Amino acid sequence: MSRVGTHFISIASGKGGVGKTSVSVNLAWALAEAGQRVCLLDADLGLSNVDVLLGVSCETTLEQVIFEGLPMERAATRVAPNLQVISGSSGVSRMAELSRAKRRRLIEEFKKLEAYDYVLIDNSPGITAQVVSVCLSSRDVVLVVNPDAGSITDAYALIKVMRENGLWWPPLLLMNRTRSAETARRIFERVKQTAQKHLNLDCGYLGWLPEDPSVTRAAIVQRPAAEAFPDSPFTRAVLRTAGVIRRYSATAKGRVVAGDQFWENSVMRLKSGPKTARPGKDDARSWTRQARELLDGVLTDLDRAAEGLAGCSAIERPKETDRAVAGALDLVRGARARLGRARGGRDPDERKAAEPEKRPGPKAPATALVVCQDQGMLALLSEIVIEAGLRPEAAALDIGLSGLDPSIHDLCLVLWNGPDQDLAEMSSRASKTPVLLIDASYGRLARAAEDMPGITEIIPAPFKVDRVLEAIARQRP
Repeated sequence: MSRVGTHFISIASGKGGVGKTSVSVNLAWALAEAGQRVCLLDADLGLSNVDVLLGVSCETTLEQVIFEGLPMERAATRVAPNLQVISGSSGVSRMAELSRAKRRRLIEEFKKLEAYDYVLIDNSPGITAQVVSVCLSSRDVVLVVNPDAGSITDAYALIKVMRENGLWWPPLLLMNRTRSAETARRIFERVKQTAQKHLNLDCGYLGWLPEDPSVTRAAIVQRPAAEAFPDSPFTRAVLRTAGVIRRYSATAKGRVVAGDQFWENSVMRLKSGPKTARPGKDDARSWTRQARELLDGVLTDLDRAAEGLAGCSAIERPKETDRAVAGALDLVRGARARLGRARGGRDPDERKAAEPEKRPGPKAPATALVVCQDQGMLALLSEIVIEAGLRPEAAALDIGLSGLDPSIHDLCLVLWNGPDQDLAEMSSRASKTPVLLIDASYGRLARAAEDMPGITEIIPAPFKVDRVLEAIARQRP
């Protein structure tokens, strides 16, 4: 790659649970393997799990660089040749608190990031002032999108908010956990058309990554999937995507962002308070119309794809091709059905009457209630529970702890950084069920949990998988 400056790339998502952090980790690894000098900045303040997925412990964070005067190189933890990680902690969100004198000192520290070819910023999910500020201060923005209705509309919402706050260059869309290139491309084209029509903004296509169990298995061993499973479909797709990024970086014109510019622009945008709310009551109808139009377009495209594949049944062809076409048709129909239900419509192939509600049966032996608000981390914790010999029952993807009853299970594993009172109420219902808490609040919950009788053991985040397994073994019935 020709030396045209460090490429600051923000990786974001409109909602949690789309695999954004896993994408960030593996893209950083792939770029480093290609000989690029890469820094992965963990700015996800919700769970901050980059170091967990990589199996490293960051002794110094960006927060200490910003507020305690430590040099930037102290915060960079080496993961592999050409790849280093900087944990952001809460320092990213507190940048606007700095005095002018401290900001001047930090200009020189952030210039040190120019030693890298790429700085990838793993942002928090959702649409917040911090996410919008950091994304708009980067050279490029990568949006990770799943092929489900919520992810598609939330990604468009984030594009809309960034546009309202000054985005003029094309955001890059990366479709993750997608079953086929055709489905990924169709969804992208619809998002692009909607953005062009309503926002007068173009979008770039970065590619697609398949649903692949190797990603979860790699999380268990705390290594990038691209390293642990080099021959997996996911790894091949990540390497392809990294190649697209390198080519795009070498040819994209018009935006050069230096290290001190990235820092200063992020601070100034935070101080000015970017608009982050979704459309209010005045234009709620416009927003609803845009979202429905977007989903209706995707559904129409999938219907056409299904018709085309179904029409192939009249063509004589080898059995292998016939099976491939039938499989592709099933995938398209499945995607269409899921999006249709999320849109509020009815799947045209859905003819079965609704099944009567099943009442819960007796408590199965050796079950574990696994509680986490992030879907990717929820999957990892569930795999850990399985490895410990228990059957996981996952909960609380997008809800709080209200209504969860640990007492009907043999163990409860909860990763939480929300209100103390919610955790206290849930633990009070635990009865004799041990509750293991992974504290993702940087110690705040650990202090409060000492007075919660239901909490039997506290593990600080970031955590090691082995430590969680050992804690489960101590508490296992």
